[in-house]
Amino acid sequence: MNDRVINYRLDLLRIYCSLCIIGIHVSAFMSDYSTLAYRILQSFVRPPLWVFLGLTGFFVLGKPITDKIRFVYTHILTLVVPMVIYVLFYHIYYNGSPKWYNVLSVLTKDNI
Repeated sequence: MNDRVINYRLDLLRIYCSLCIIGIHVSAFMSDYSTLAYRILQSFVRPPLWVFLGLTGFFVLGKPITDKIRFVYTHILTLVVPMVIYVLFYHIYYNGSPKWYNVLSVLTKDNI
């Protein structure tokens, strides 16, 4: 098979898995978690989460890594910096202005 056909099919699978992940988040708003409909929905939308993670790893690591420093910079740092910014905004939104000793105590798990 042609590589484009394989990647096209994997992209379609990744789109399906993305929609299932959205279904996981949407199902959190269901009022009763013990209903049969909720359990059936969860049985269909939970397994594609792991398929999505595997496909993402396949596309990221499917190419040979020639420069390790550039790989770390483009894949790790570009994910860590937005995550830290998001966590700070989340903390400010829900807890008011950050008190740095509280942020440090959460990061170090000490009770200051």
